[in-house]
Amino acid sequence: METLIKSLPDLPILFSFFLTIYLAAHFLVFRNWSPKIRPEAASCLISIFHGTPAVFLATHALFTDPNRGFSSLNTKTEASVLDYSISYFLMDLIHYLIFSPSDILFIGHHLATLFVFVTCRYLVTRGAYAVLMLLILAEVTSACQNAWTLANARRIDVEFAAKVYDFLSLPFYAFYSVVRGILGPYFVYQMGAFFISGVDGGIIPKWIWVSWLFVVVIAISVSILWVTNLWVQLYRERNVQNGWAGSRLIDVGYAHFYMTKLKQVEQLRTVLSAETSMNHRIVQVLCLIADGIGQMWERLDRPCRRGSRQV
Repeated sequence: METLIKSLPDLPILFSFFLTIYLAAHFLVFRNWSPKIRPEAASCLISIFHGTPAVFLATHALFTDPNRGFSSLNTKTEASVLDYSISYFLMDLIHYLIFSPSDILFIGHHLATLFVFVTCRYLVTRGAYAVLMLLILAEVTSACQNAWTLANARRIDVEFAAKVYDFLSLPFYAFYSVVRGILGPYFVYQMGAFFISGVDGGIIPKWIWVSWLFVVVIAISVSILWVTNLWVQLYRERNVQNGWAGSRLIDVGYAHFYMTKLKQVEQLRTVLSAETSMNHRIVQVLCLIADGIGQMWERLDRPCRRGSRQV
């Protein structure tokens, strides 16, 4: 409790920092942009001020900790980086609650991420090495992604934005795929192997590290689905531009694939709703998760007009 009280002043200051940037984006930086895309652009700007700086700050914090490990005590520098990210995700969560309250996928992502950061920072005060390494892997692509996002938002009405979007798409997708599809899962495997082995002696409660692993595995899985959908879209667009009729077959094949997934989710929900041997609240939670998965598949089946943001 004493640690919490001493660190509280950092959060209002850092939150005010991101709030100021967000408001400046709305009323100054993007004031001439369409009201429909201005909120997303403002969200993108605070992401720019969080993503790349967070990578450098987290890297510095980890390299200056000689005792870094999956269950080591958080240093003051590591705690400050966690506060920095908590402030950003709080601000971006407010953005989604105001402008996209139906965007359950991203709201759920931000809440889950905040749970990991807050429990690491304030509840167990350990495990910053694991959390900050995951933060680095999550944000190392953010600079490229935010440039791609802003270009995507204006590519229809600005020729230069369309050129930037076309130029960035392939390298961004490739970079993102390597980080989220290879490096991320490898680190999570190491993290899981460490905690499951019990070599830390249970310093971090089991329910904490299990919940961390659950959140991270879900986030990485959704990220892989997200970038896979972008690859498919890029393939379709390039084939349409080249006049290849086979792109129509791809569209039909993926439409069938997504419809199959949605039917499977609906079947899962039906089975859960009829389940009587489980606790009612657990069934409700599982049904909500099934609904969330269904919404995720529906989002992936649409053209990514907001393909800008990842989970």
